[in-house]
Amino acid sequence: MASKIDTEYIRLGPLDHIAPCNIPQSIIYLGLKRDVGFEEAFTCLREGLRRTILQAPWLNGRVYLQSRDSPGWRPGQLEIRYESIKQGGGFSQTLEIPLRLNELPKSTSFAELREAGFPLDIFDDEALLWTSPFKPDFKSGAEVFAAQANFVPGGCLLALSIAPPASDGTAMLSVTRLWADHCSSLLRDREDKTAAGNEALLPLPAGGVDRNALDTVMAEAINSFELLECFETNQALDSQHLVGIDGWHGASEDETHLGNSAEASVTLGTSHDDYQESDMKPSVFYMPQPMYTELRQELASVHNGTDVSGNDVICAFIWKSILRAWTAVRAQEEADLGETATLAIPFDARPNLSHLLPAKYLGNLNFEHILTLPLRTLTSPETSVPWVAKMIRTNATRQAHENALLEAYGRLRSIPEYDHRHVQIRASRLSANSPSVGILSPIVLPFNGTCFGEHVFTNGGKPEAFRPMMVEQAPLYSKDHGDREPNTTSSVSDTKTREGVGLVSRRSCHRKFWPTEKVGTMPSDASPLASCADEKVTLGLGHCRLSIVDLSPQGNQPLHDDEGGIHAVVMGEIYDDEQLRERCIQEFGYNFRGHSDSEIVVALYKNYGAPDFLDYLRGEYAFVIYDERSGEVIAARDRFGIKPMFWTVVDNQLLLAPEIKAFLPLGWKPEWDVDSLVLNSCFVGSDTWFKGINRLQPGHYLRALPSGIIEQHQYWDLNFRDKRLVETRTVDEMINEVREKVIEAVRLRLRADVPVGIYLSGGLDSSALAGIAKYLVEEKGIKIGSQDLKQKLACFCIQFDKDSGSDESDIAERTAKFLGMEMHIKNMNEDELARHFEDCVWHNEQFMSDLNTVGKHALSELPRNQGFKVILSGEGADEVFAGYPWFIPEFLGEPDQSSPELPLQQDEPLRQRLREKAIGDIIATFHKAGAIPNRLEVDPELKEQLNGISGPLVFATGVTQRDFYLPVWQNKYSASDTLRKTIDAWSAPARENIKHNWHILHSAMYAWAKCQLPNFILTALGDRSEMAHSIEARPPFLDNHLAELMGGIPPSLKMYYGPDAKGLDSGNSTWWSKDQDQAGAKIWEKWVLREAVKPFITEELYLRRKHPFSAPVKWPKGGPLHQLFTRLLTRENIEALGFIQWSAVQKSLKIAFGENSDPGAWRSCLVVGGLVVLSQRFGVAPASTKQEPVL
Repeated sequence: MASKIDTEYIRLGPLDHIAPCNIPQSIIYLGLKRDVGFEEAFTCLREGLRRTILQAPWLNGRVYLQSRDSPGWRPGQLEIRYESIKQGGGFSQTLEIPLRLNELPKSTSFAELREAGFPLDIFDDEALLWTSPFKPDFKSGAEVFAAQANFVPGGCLLALSIAPPASDGTAMLSVTRLWADHCSSLLRDREDKTAAGNEALLPLPAGGVDRNALDTVMAEAINSFELLECFETNQALDSQHLVGIDGWHGASEDETHLGNSAEASVTLGTSHDDYQESDMKPSVFYMPQPMYTELRQELASVHNGTDVSGNDVICAFIWKSILRAWTAVRAQEEADLGETATLAIPFDARPNLSHLLPAKYLGNLNFEHILTLPLRTLTSPETSVPWVAKMIRTNATRQAHENALLEAYGRLRSIPEYDHRHVQIRASRLSANSPSVGILSPIVLPFNGTCFGEHVFTNGGKPEAFRPMMVEQAPLYSKDHGDREPNTTSSVSDTKTREGVGLVSRRSCHRKFWPTEKVGTMPSDASPLASCADEKVTLGLGHCRLSIVDLSPQGNQPLHDDEGGIHAVVMGEIYDDEQLRERCIQEFGYNFRGHSDSEIVVALYKNYGAPDFLDYLRGEYAFVIYDERSGEVIAARDRFGIKPMFWTVVDNQLLLAPEIKAFLPLGWKPEWDVDSLVLNSCFVGSDTWFKGINRLQPGHYLRALPSGIIEQHQYWDLNFRDKRLVETRTVDEMINEVREKVIEAVRLRLRADVPVGIYLSGGLDSSALAGIAKYLVEEKGIKIGSQDLKQKLACFCIQFDKDSGSDESDIAERTAKFLGMEMHIKNMNEDELARHFEDCVWHNEQFMSDLNTVGKHALSELPRNQGFKVILSGEGADEVFAGYPWFIPEFLGEPDQSSPELPLQQDEPLRQRLREKAIGDIIATFHKAGAIPNRLEVDPELKEQLNGISGPLVFATGVTQRDFYLPVWQNKYSASDTLRKTIDAWSAPARENIKHNWHILHSAMYAWAKCQLPNFILTALGDRSEMAHSIEARPPFLDNHLAELMGGIPPSLKMYYGPDAKGLDSGNSTWWSKDQDQAGAKIWEKWVLREAVKPFITEELYLRRKHPFSAPVKWPKGGPLHQLFTRLLTRENIEALGFIQWSAVQKSLKIAFGENSDPGAWRSCLVVGGLVVLSQRFGVAPASTKQEPVL
């Protein structure tokens, strides 16, 4: 096992910063042997890659923009950061291998792909790789290497990607061959019994993995000869073209700020504005063998005996063909054709510099041939393809001599900046508006000699086909490449793969189809389609599928009823669908087309109508239905808000989507809703922090009528028993009822056609789920997902620093060991938290006051990397069973009339003393954690409405301190205004029940479930964090049948007081200390759950107090987080928000870090930093102070 893990840094060289971004992404087609399954093949590939990474650990790193304080920093400088693993004996088992498993639709087999010649249009390339290699994000870190094994019956489409700055296509071939050799060696290790436990890594070519070798040898070689100012003109031009430089001169007066005015510098011949929109549209060209043979024969007849290659012929054919078509189109448009045509072809310089570098050097060593010919000559019918090929070869031979390469490298190495003012991404000048072409030719990469193991794959283990990956949009230049703020227009397409639904609606009409990229989402497990109307009156439904149940094409969406008049897009999971399916068949003769659980939504709606059909749904979901018969649109969200749904109206069109960013390409312009931020109504009800964006509330449905009227109705709400009713059931009876419902909720959520894992913390909730899952699998024979019954259950845990007071991984590991589960741990150190922060905010679409959200976001990478799509999660237990420490004062707020026989109900003075003590304990804890609650002075009528609620409501009404807002906002609303918005979000029956009928504990639980649960816990700690990595989390404790049962359980069984409670080992954390006199020490939270799950957990967990999931709040000055927030919280960024005071932020930033840091200031920095990220990623204009009150 690994004994030590350190972060290593590789400073990237000049060629790495101008690497063409389309070469190192490829698809390899591998056939599977008849007796080999997907899992066995994936295991072989994964183990081979693990061994490869052990030899070249930087392959498992990320490419970042280098921080300013790094040695040798220059603007735009890139570096690789990776974990250097020092072995303590044997192989490391802790590596996170960047390889994922994906099962493609089974409708197409590998044999059919082979017979069809491995066509390009069967699968979308963007669905074949889990990362976005064509749009690397160097600020957050771009994966150096990524791979995905995409399986179809009988074969595998292995997608590979190396970040362009990290390596080139030749290096990717070397890495792939090393990987393949390791896969092949697995059979030898298996057969060689003496090798057991002592596997030998394959030998590497000398210097092959030394990523710094190029700059070292090139610097020495450059120093060995003089760079003459009188360098021959044509050779100087060659050297400029070789690295894409358009000019060479001394620094101008405008460039003296760079600090290099005395040195030569390189600038572009064209300004950035001239080419920033010139994104190239890549295509893949396949040339049939007969055509290639004919061209070679023609070449031989014209230039027999020359060194013109087959690649030259193909490039000549493509260049001439494209330009002839281009000139024909431009001529029809009467546009200027220009006089010359330019061709750019990257080439590998390893053969030219073989005496300086190892043959298998794994870095970038690509230069670029540039050839210019008269346009009329090139496009003339009289000009033959062999003649053009000869020109390409002659030009390449002239340019690619060693002195020119060294000269080019030296020029590039002297550039003071690597951003868009001084370095142009190669071929970015090849614009769609000029007759220029860039050709990337991977046919020179001989993958056919690569063997991944004949014991697993057909064709002797060799690939049957190879091609580059291509996507519809692959910009060769991006403003994000330099040391600049993100480009908000390109950030829309940066959305991670998630299941989603969207609607663009006016009224019904005929249906058509288009790809859902048009609504800002990206494809996942199926080619996404959207159903729409014609151009006159439009309605469109779009969906990106994450296939969980019924992986066949019959599960693809949009869904349609059996008569074709009802259409829907559904995300989430519907449980008990088999029983409902049988009911629809028996009672209504409904004809289902597949076995997807989502299809039951359409069937139930057709047969029961809205809102009655919603009563039958059990699960987590959000969906949109279009009823062609009535012209109505119905959208609904599950009872607790596990799945999100937002809506807005833009240009008289109703738009619905699970993520706000989906509205950006549909005409929506984001504006801050500062009223909602100040009032905190963005965390309750339907308001958000963007003007005009509405949240469909949990348990609600929306009905859009053909007349244009939009209605919202509630179909379900939390409810609790009348506090005056005396309980007649025995305690054991209630415990058994709870146990049965919890087991049932878990059992239903084990069903999937993909692997299912478990998030395991050190707490009661997740441990109970793991224990029950093990019980169901081993004792009841219930299958968990697609796993074999003999396979170990997998669980996933996050690990903070051991001395932070926030880490629970030790007890989680003990629990996993007790249950016999396979444990996977995500280590979240400061560097990881800083790396994920901005992406976390972007995917969550909200700011945060705790880094626990970043931890959860990063944790969700882990199961996906291990091939899991579904995870059981413990969210909701504290809401349903009363688990939070701040519920204790509420429990003690009044007697529990339902259980008069209990000791606490018979001693009124004791209850009151405990309550006063509990309130003080919680306030002290809030201050310690930096989550300082606002003490509200409110109107008497609001106090009456609250009926004694204090803790959770006060906690929820102040995210940002009011003195952070500009004075115009500070003075606009009172505390009563803030509280009134919170109460207004409750249903009218609930408000009445809180005043008269519910125990205070139940009222507090209701209030919490209407603000923090759906609008923070189930978003930032739930769906958003998980779906950012295409993970579906299933929270059994939020099963509505279980919640309805718990509504009738007395408060005193949720919070239990008694002499036997003193044995509870609280441990030490932010919230509890076993060494202090705390009122809650004798009160067991979630007591009835403890008793119900006691047979499935350890005694340690049974006795353990609630430790809320929170991240550390103390961080050092100068560390990655301090650097991050220093960059985010600048005066310019704060003033760009338009509603936050710079002086308040500046003060907090000074005291938020260091040994004596202020936790409250740290949380304020988190909140404002999140607002800055949202402002930049969404492109939000500064807020106006002229907004009207929303009350």
